Amino acid sequence: MKYNKLSIILGVVSIVLILVGCSKTETITGRLDLSYNSLSFDAAGSQTYTIKVESVPAEWDVESSQDWIVTSEETATSITVTVTANESTEGRSGKLTFTNGDIDEEVSIDQIGADIPGAPKFRIMPEFASFKISRSGKKGLGMSIAVDEQYNSVSTPYIVDLATDERTKLPSLDGEYIAGVISDDAGVVIVNGSLEGVAMQYVGNEWLAVDTPLTAILSIVNDISLDGSIWVGYIDYPGSGSPEKLYQPIKWIDGVMQEPLSAPVSNIWGDPMNSGSQARGCSNDGSIIYGTQWDNYAAIWWKDGEPWQYVARELQSIESISITGMFGPTTTDVIWTPWLQANSNVLSPSGKYLAMTYNKTISVEQQSTALYIPMFTDLETGESVLLEDITSGKGRTITDDGLFFYTTPSGNPDTEMVYDHTAGTSTEVKEWVKETYGITIMGVCLVDKVSPGGNTVVGEKREMTGFGAVAVPFYITTEGVL
Repeated sequence: MKYNKLSIILGVVSIVLILVGCSKTETITGRLDLSYNSLSFDAAGSQTYTIKVESVPAEWDVESSQDWIVTSEETATSITVTVTANESTEGRSGKLTFTNGDIDEEVSIDQIGADIPGAPKFRIMPEFASFKISRSGKKGLGMSIAVDEQYNSVSTPYIVDLATDERTKLPSLDGEYIAGVISDDAGVVIVNGSLEGVAMQYVGNEWLAVDTPLTAILSIVNDISLDGSIWVGYIDYPGSGSPEKLYQPIKWIDGVMQEPLSAPVSNIWGDPMNSGSQARGCSNDGSIIYGTQWDNYAAIWWKDGEPWQYVARELQSIESISITGMFGPTTTDVIWTPWLQANSNVLSPSGKYLAMTYNKTISVEQQSTALYIPMFTDLETGESVLLEDITSGKGRTITDDGLFFYTTPSGNPDTEMVYDHTAGTSTEVKEWVKETYGITIMGVCLVDKVSPGGNTVVGEKREMTGFGAVAVPFYITTEGVL
C-alpha cells in the first residue's frame, strides 16, 4: 500500500493559540454525581451493583424504566441494583433515571439473553478485573480483586472451564495481581503483579515464584506456547540507564529461565538504551517471539533463536523538517515507528501476522502531535499493510487468515473495527460478532483475541463510571456446545 509521509506531516503540523477569557462568574447551584453510568448483567442476573450517589441538594430520587430492573437498599448516598433472570434469548436494555430537582442523570442497563441450544455461548464477567484464555480457547483464568478490612488488596484467581462454565477457586494472594497465562490443560497457571514483584505459578496447591534472579525486582510472564513448555516475558532490575539495569526479554523452557534474548543496545536515534526491551508474546510453537524496544516502543522480533530484528524496519525513520512556529522558523524531527500495543495478543497464532500501529510523532516548541495508523506486517514476506484513512487508531489483534482488529476514534471509549485482508473491507466488530456467532452485544465492545479456528473470542465491554471507562471481560465460545 502506498502512502505519502509529506502530506500527512503537512496535514498535522499546526500551532494552536488558545485565548481564555472570562466575562462573568457562574454560580453552581447543585450537582448529581454517580459512580456508574452504565451496567452490564448476565442472563441469570447474578451480578449486584452498588451505585454511589453524591448530590447537592442531598435529596434525590430514582426511577426505573423497566420492571426487570430492581433497586433496593437505598441510603442517602447509595443504592443497590440487580435484575431478574432474562429467559428470552434476546438481550434487553433499560435505564435508571436519577434526579435531585433540576439535574437528571441516567444509568444505562444492559442484560444479555439466555443461551440458544446448539449456538455459541456468550458470557460477561464483571466480577473479574482481568481475564485470559488458553491458546486453544478451552480454559480461562480470571482475577477477582477485593479490599480487606485494612484496605489492602487481595487477589483471588479462578480457573474457568469454558465448555462447562465450571469455576475452580485458587488460593488468594496478598496484593494486586493480574491474570497472566494458562495452558489448555490448566497445568500451567501464572499470575503477574500489577505494578511490581515476581510472577507466581500455581504448583501443588500453592503459589511459588517463577524462576527469577534474586536481584530482580520484577518478572512478567506474558505468553505461553501451545504445549505449555515455553513462556516469554521480561525481567527488571533496580535503577535504570546501565546495561545491567535495563528491561531484559526472557524465555523460560519447562519453567527454567534461559539467558536473556538478544536485544538492541541503542535506540532508533542511535543513543544508548535507557529502558531496555521486553518480550510480549509468542507463536503456538514458541519459535517466533515478538516484543518492544522500550525506549521508542518500536516493534522487534526473534525467530528460531536468531538475533533480534526490527519489524518493518523500512518504515522506521527520523526526518528533519523546517517549519514556522509561534516564534519563527524552526527545525524539528519527525519520528516514524512501527509500534506495538503492550499485550500478548497482537501476533497471529502461527506467527504469520503481527498487528501494530504506525506511530508518527512531531514536536514543535514543546507541543507534540501524533498520528496512530493501524497496520500489520506479514512476518513471512515482510509486507506491511497500513490503513492510511485512519489517523488515530491502533492495531489490537489479528488472526492467521488476516482478520485485523483495530480501534478508531469515535468518542470515548473507542469503536473497534475488523479489516478482512482478503476482501479488503472493514466491518464494525459488533456486526462481525453478530454475523459470525449470532450474538448481539449491546454497548461498546473490543475483541482482544480470537483462538485458532475461531472457537473462542475473548474481549471486553466498556462500562462508564464516574471515573471513566471500565473494562468488563467477556467471551464467546463454541466449547461444550452440542
